Amino acid sequence: MRVAAFSDGIYVLHATKAYADLLGGKVVSIDGYPIDEVMARLEQLRGGTPQWRKAYAQVYISWQDVLVGAGIAPDMGHSTWTVTSPSGTTVTRTLTPYRPSEDEPDMNRIYSDEPLKDLGADWVAYQPDRPLPITFSDSDVTFRRVRLPHSCVMLIQLRSNDDVGNNRIMDFEVATKGDMQANKPCQLIFDNRFNDGGNLTKTIFFSKDLPRFIAPNGHIYLLTSMTFSAGITTTALIKHAGGNRVTILGQPVGDRLAFFAEGRGGCLPNYPLCLHYETGKHDYGNSRTNVDTCFWLNWLLPERVRTLRPDEIITTTFADWQQGRDPVFERALAMANRNQL
Repeated sequence: MRVAAFSDGIYVLHATKAYADLLGGKVVSIDGYPIDEVMARLEQLRGGTPQWRKAYAQVYISWQDVLVGAGIAPDMGHSTWTVTSPSGTTVTRTLTPYRPSEDEPDMNRIYSDEPLKDLGADWVAYQPDRPLPITFSDSDVTFRRVRLPHSCVMLIQLRSNDDVGNNRIMDFEVATKGDMQANKPCQLIFDNRFNDGGNLTKTIFFSKDLPRFIAPNGHIYLLTSMTFSAGITTTALIKHAGGNRVTILGQPVGDRLAFFAEGRGGCLPNYPLCLHYETGKHDYGNSRTNVDTCFWLNWLLPERVRTLRPDEIITTTFADWQQGRDPVFERALAMANRNQL
């Protein structure tokens, strides 16, 4: 199974066919432990902000060895989950773990109603009552540019800060820049949610120039949630460039203004355990003066922001998703339409 965290709980959105009866169910407990206690234990396995810990706990909850190590599951052979189904009935099933491949889906795909094809044909997805909005649909489309109908508003969506498969981010930026310069949108919704990072160098100039690509009095509505690493850099650059023409909506980004990244990795010679260490400090709130820790490229970026905290905190419930709604995008669109020139 794979689960997704909503503001009102943890829900099963993907499962193998043998466990399809759990789809759409709200997780109540795992091996007798209430789900709130399970998440609290898993969130202790990482440091960082609450958003960072919650994002990783959402992944760890499907890893049997982590459930055992956290004192939740009794052994490596099975785990018993109890969920409340969409019809309101309580269902308890015993799950058998398996060794995952290296092609586990990205976090943004968890919220899709499309099957997790990287996991194989045996996997099925829960189908919402209504079609999902554009911001939750077509998970294989990593970069998106849409002129919204009956409006002069444009939507830009980045689900990564780097190339993904055949999706080339710099080709997308060139095409988007040309489109916007030829016909400037009056307002821009920039959806940077579920951007788990990548290569910050590929979006530096595009991010810094965005305010010039929209109408002079236009506004940028910047959506954040599960936004990490280079995705945070993109958020900071847009916020700095646009100033009071930028409104951030959604959930806080996944890390602090100062965080470590870059680095290298290595594996133990006699045991299948690999580690990653981070060597470059990024800081988008203060000057960078320590040459021993600051990532060299940050010395060339003068951008500073006081905060990336959303101007409006907006949550999404499972019922919202099930009804084909995206409250964050809906709020941005309402504000953008209200301010159309």
